[in-house]
Amino acid sequence: VEVQVTDAGWDNAKQLNDFQDLINKGADAISVYVWTPESAEGFAAIAEEEGMPIYFENTKLSSDLIDYEFQGDYLFNVACEYDNIGYQAIKWLDENYPGAKIFYARGAPGMGIVEAYEAGVERAIAESTSGTTISVRRDSQWDTQTAQPEAADVIASGEEFDAVFANNEPVAQGVYNALKDAGLEGTVPI
Repeated sequence: VEVQVTDAGWDNAKQLNDFQDLINKGADAISVYVWTPESAEGFAAIAEEEGMPIYFENTKLSSDLIDYEFQGDYLFNVACEYDNIGYQAIKWLDENYPGAKIFYARGAPGMGIVEAYEAGVERAIAESTSGTTISVRRDSQWDTQTAQPEAADVIASGEEFDAVFANNEPVAQGVYNALKDAGLEGTVPI
């Protein structure tokens, strides 16, 4: 198997051009890391027209958590159960840091991922018997560069939090860097 990888750098037009280029080069199948289920529909339509097998990664194409029904054909879809991850993370914090005020350092809403995480987070908060809450939410672009200033702003504002739930490792790194810069390294679990 020969695998060719393209990186569109979060540019939808470039991703579509890369996709068409792979079809023109005679690829046998294409896997696409999509940002939204809606964007996946466009790729599915082109793949169907070209007779190209297509697979999707990252965004869950159908879910009872969002009001959306995917239209199109695909061979398989690989995605995390983000709602379960959010639920388990907050449940763990609730059990290990009862009554914690949690800073929820999120990725970028709009892809269906943050929304799914949020459903699990809210479910765990509703079940908390210790009074665990989400005291602040801040969004990033899933990276350290945008998470760090958001976390620094939360720290500077004086917003109280006892623990951090970060949606991915780069976001966690941004929060860690901000805590370190503020002299709070090691004082707040992430």
